Amino acid sequence: MSSRSRDAVLTDVLASIVGNSVDVADVLADLVAGCSDDEDAGAVALLARSGGSGGSAGSRIEEGLALLAATSHNASELEMLQAQHLTGPCVDAMTTHRFVLAEGDDLVREYGDVGRAIRDAGFERVEAYPMRWRGETLGGLNVFHHTVGGEEGHRHAQTYADLASVVLAQSGATSAMVGASLDDALVARSVVEQAKGVLAYVEDLDMEQAYRLLLRLSHESERSLTELAETVVRLRRRP
Repeated sequence: MSSRSRDAVLTDVLASIVGNSVDVADVLADLVAGCSDDEDAGAVALLARSGGSGGSAGSRIEEGLALLAATSHNASELEMLQAQHLTGPCVDAMTTHRFVLAEGDDLVREYGDVGRAIRDAGFERVEAYPMRWRGETLGGLNVFHHTVGGEEGHRHAQTYADLASVVLAQSGATSAMVGASLDDALVARSVVEQAKGVLAYVEDLDMEQAYRLLLRLSHESERSLTELAETVVRLRRRP
């Protein structure tokens, strides 16, 4: 992605933040898509602490983790695998409050089954960035690449991780308000996952195709991702 298009993505995110009504799921979906293009990545995803607050550097993850956003269903599954096992590059970035890089055989050596699953999915390099907010880490941003080596996009990708934190803490919020915003984002993501399942069943699609269809319908209808997902789920529940 050119610097001009990167600026356009960041401008759109910031404009959404200062607006009167913010669909967190929508903004985060645009953010990971922009990061993926910017870093020429195979996939990008956001994982967050599900306990409603962040953790300081070196703190253990007690409450568990949950998926916030992902550019693909494949990336969603890899993030949820890290959340389930509480291990992986993204988990390390969250607990150490630092950038983490793992690639090639080191993925399996460091993360066992999780690292093996990442490689089996076709990714050979993973960069993880902490989502920092006022001395705490709310979550982490994972950037997946299909090949090892290459130019590190450390500065740019960290900017996206920091923006994700700002999205959650939209208006200079207190810690409690940040937790509430994070909870809202997790609920919205749950609705999106339900809608993906509905579309996959009704349209006979795999989950990756269903997610792309949901994104396309959201843009074409000019409705937020969460609003459209809620409509899909609601219509399916009608007798």
